[in-house]
Amino acid sequence: MFEQHEIAGLLSRLCIELGYCIPPADAERLEREPPQSASELTDAVFRAEGLESERLDGDTYRSVFDRVAAVYAAAERRERDAEERAWIESLLAERGSSAT
Repeated sequence: MFEQHEIAGLLSRLCIELGYCIPPADAERLEREPPQSASELTDAVFRAEGLESERLDGDTYRSVFDRVAAVYAAAERRERDAEERAWIESLLAERGSSAT
């Protein structure tokens, strides 16, 4: 779902822009096996920082979640677009082969 650099770039931005600089071992694990949802990755970032998501105020949580959700949404759009392109190409190939 994600391109190799996306999670690393996101974690770097969270560190630079918001000060959430998680330990390298946690970052490597999240890059290798990103959680299935933006909220799960957001929670993982806070856990790696020693924080509990449930105890954070809404603005703090939202500042991280919005950045994470944007990366997940971009990956989902890219995946949907690729599936749509493949479907269109298969239709065109079928029509091309049935015209002969």
